[in-house]
Amino acid sequence: MVDFANPRQSPFTFFVQIVLEFFAPTLCCHCGKVGLLLCAKCFSQITYTPLPHTVDSGTSCIPIFTVAQYDGPIRSLITSMKFLGVKAVCNYLADLAIYTTSIPPFDIICPIPLHPKRKNERGFDQVELIASKLAKHLQKPCVPLLVRTKYLTAQSSVSNKQQRFARMHDIYKINEKYSQKVRHIYPIKILLVDDVFTTGATIISAAQTLNAHNPHLVISGLCIARD
Repeated sequence: MVDFANPRQSPFTFFVQIVLEFFAPTLCCHCGKVGLLLCAKCFSQITYTPLPHTVDSGTSCIPIFTVAQYDGPIRSLITSMKFLGVKAVCNYLADLAIYTTSIPPFDIICPIPLHPKRKNERGFDQVELIASKLAKHLQKPCVPLLVRTKYLTAQSSVSNKQQRFARMHDIYKINEKYSQKVRHIYPIKILLVDDVFTTGATIISAAQTLNAHNPHLVISGLCIARD
């Protein structure tokens, strides 16, 4: 089985990794077995989602491509990444998307950003790291076009669909650094990246912010898991 989290390494890096594994071994995020972030048995339990989902942003229909169902091993990986600080899962999930998912054509990849306060609490922005790894592999620019303006409790804490959409209204703005560039590029394909897709409220809010700034942008989405 391919260990997506550990690409080919130099002899020195490999030696250091062996030493680290001796003192702090990698555990399977789902069953706890020593070895890989996801052992072979748990890896085989992933339920993939090959068909895209479409959401209506109000001005256009946005295709959302997802890697796998948000349950079992995938849920365990994402939980370990977001709430236990297992940063290596970010690379693992990016590689899983690259090798198992039909990613739509795009010109720029844009991560759905965390609020700065949330990023500081977690120590990293998991979607930013996933998007950066995807961009590097696919040789496309990863550009933080959006900034999150409101700090809220996790979207997963809200089950009502209408409430999810209401609380995501105007939650993003265009990154001032790229404001003029975004306004004048035409046409261009933007791939929005997020970790979990549930109702589409997050992707829609981000897409509406971008399209309000430039209605000629063609937007699609890629999420690791579909809830």
